[in-house]
Order: sequence, then structure tokens, then C-alpha cells
Amino acid sequence: MKRILYTLTLALALLATSTPSQAQRKNNWFVGTGIGCNFIYDNLYFSTPTPAGQLYVGDWFNPSVGFRTAVHGLMGKPADPQDNWFSEDTVFGLFQLHLDGMWAFMNTFTHYNLNRYWNPSLYLRVSGLLATSLGNNVASFGVGGGWLNQFRVSDFMSIAIDLNVIVANEKPFRSNYDHFTPTLFGSATVGVVFDLGHRGF
Repeated sequence: MKRILYTLTLALALLATSTPSQAQRKNNWFVGTGIGCNFIYDNLYFSTPTPAGQLYVGDWFNPSVGFRTAVHGLMGKPADPQDNWFSEDTVFGLFQLHLDGMWAFMNTFTHYNLNRYWNPSLYLRVSGLLATSLGNNVASFGVGGGWLNQFRVSDFMSIAIDLNVIVANEKPFRSNYDHFTPTLFGSATVGVVFDLGHRGF
């Protein structure tokens, strides 16, 4: 228990060193978009990748900590050929509305550099999940995380490679399931991020 408390105290101290005072707080909003693919891992099967896209907006509170909210998705395909969603082996609509808590860890452990070429961030995600097919709509809730890699192109634009996965309960999608059954939903996208307003801290 003491080790956990020491670790948390150290983490908070590191974050505090990169946090500006309220008087120094600037607008560090950003918007981004991307295209790529979705996949599902279910009952030891991987689905065929299906098209995906995302649109998001977020803000950096300080050089290390920020958030973003996004709409993500387009299509999904059942992974398990013997037990398919919606009783059909075909693509269906698959969408997420999610909130990500972001950590730009390089800015925590090294000096903040406005012009750094590679800016990686880890994030935790909470997500609402919607699947739709032939007029049937079912929803679920998922949690997970990912890795956002931004490569600076200009003062206000970066190329972004985004990899993430969430785990959600499969039960809402299958009428014959009466217990919690975890299923993994993953995606990989490539896109662009635009910084709005003030850059830097």
C-alpha cells in the first residue's frame, strides 16, 4: 500500500511541475480526423477489418494532460463464424461516442518542446457503443485505451496515427447470451490534427 501511495505522489509531483498557473492558462484546443479500419476479437476469432473513420475535438490542460471527445466508426463484421451478431454473416453499422483522458508522457519526463517532431500520447477511454443492422439497434458500454502518435508537419498541423482497443459486453448483441461476455473492439486510423488558437504553454 505504501508503495502505491509513493508512486501516486511521485506521479502527481511530476504532473505539477508541468502545470501552468491559472493566470497562464491558454487556449490549447485541437481538432482532428482520420480514416482506417475496425476489427473485433470474439470467441478466439478476429474479424475481417472493416472501414472506419473518426472526428474529434479536445484540449490540453497543460503539456502533459488533456482530453478529447469523438465520434468514431462506420462498419463492423462478426468475428465468430458460428455465432454471429444479428444472425447474419455480414457487415453492420458500428459506432462509438467516446471520451479520452490523454497523457503526453514525454512532456512529463522531459522538458516541454513546442517544436518536437514526435509527440506520443497514451489515453484511457470510456465509450458508448452502437451496432445497427436491418433496422435493429443495440447499444453497449466499453472501456479501454490507446496510443496516439502525432508527427509535426507545420506549426499548426500534425499527422496522427491512432491505435486503440476497448472491451465491451457482448450480451446486448446476442439474445441467447444471459451472462457477461467480453469482446474486444479495436481500430487503427491515420489522419491529421489541427491546433487551434494558442500553441504552447
